[in-house]
Amino acid sequence: MKCERCGQREATYYYRENINGKETKAHLCSVCASEKESSFSLGDFFSGGIVGQMLSPTPMEKHKRAENKRCSLCSCDFSYIAKTGKAGCPQCYIDFAPLMEDALKRLHGNTVHKGRIPREYREKLGTRREQEQLEKQLREAIAAEEYERAAVIRDKIRSLNSEM
Repeated sequence: MKCERCGQREATYYYRENINGKETKAHLCSVCASEKESSFSLGDFFSGGIVGQMLSPTPMEKHKRAENKRCSLCSCDFSYIAKTGKAGCPQCYIDFAPLMEDALKRLHGNTVHKGRIPREYREKLGTRREQEQLEKQLREAIAAEEYERAAVIRDKIRSLNSEM
C-alpha cells in the first residue's frame, strides 16, 4: 500500500487522530509519519515514553530499589525494561515479577488472562484452575481446623493430579 500523503513510498504506519470528535485516519510512510508526529513522538511511544510510564511503578521508592536490581540471568536492569518496554530474557519476568505485575494491572486492568482460550487448552486450563481453587479451599479448611473436609479436598486434588 502506498503512502496516502506522498503517494511515493510504501506505507508502514497507520496514523489515527481524534481531535474534538473529528477523526483523521491515514496510512503513511516513515518520512511522512515523522513529519506528522508534531503532537507526539512515535519513537517515544515505543522506546519508553508511554510504554515506559506504564511499566514504571507508581511508588518511587519501589522504582529506586528496582533500578539497582539486575536480572540474575542476563543482568538487565528494570530501568531498561521500563525504557524500552522489552524484557531482556524469560528470567526477567521472574526476577521483576512484582514490578511487572503492577505495570500490567495499570496497563490491562488485570494480570490474569480473561479472553478466549484455544480449544486444545480449554480442558487442561479448566483442570488447572479447578486445582488452584481446591488448593485454596484446602488451605482455608486447614486454617479453620476442618480436617475431614480438608481430607476430602486433598483426595480431589490427588485425583485431578493423577488425571493430568
